[in-house]
Amino acid sequence: SLLKLSFETAEHPYYMSHIIRHNKHQNQSYNFSPDDAIQDVHLWWMWPNTMFMAHPAGDNFNIFVLSPDGPEHTNESLDFYCYSKNPRKTELEMFEYNSQVINNEDVTVCESVQRNLHSRGFGQGRLMVDGERSYRSEHCLHHFNLMGWNTLNRGSPHPL
Repeated sequence: SLLKLSFETAEHPYYMSHIIRHNKHQNQSYNFSPDDAIQDVHLWWMWPNTMFMAHPAGDNFNIFVLSPDGPEHTNESLDFYCYSKNPRKTELEMFEYNSQVINNEDVTVCESVQRNLHSRGFGQGRLMVDGERSYRSEHCLHHFNLMGWNTLNRGSPHPL
């Protein structure tokens, strides 16, 4: 795979940032050079529905926008940008991998979550948070959920 498990996360008032370090230049996803401008994955989730990303490869920047279209449907837009007018092979492979593999995996997970919201198997509870706030922790998701709560409830304190 492209990444080792090494998330660095940070919470900010209106966004969250993630950096995934220690990438492998030769991997199953796509190969990139140690000389490429971007060596780590950088993600910035902006409240409420936009993510900015840069992936290992040459100079690149991606904008991902989720637009809810009802309680159980979301439209998405994923735009890729690079510095050069003609992207290099590495950049094209990165664009292809992210749009065809990563995005499809994410859509599958989101659709599964939406389907299972109708089940009686889970009512409410704390997300998985560890004291060290490692990559296993979902503290940033909790932070994002609180931003939603505050927006919908006009700043009223969360009951938990």
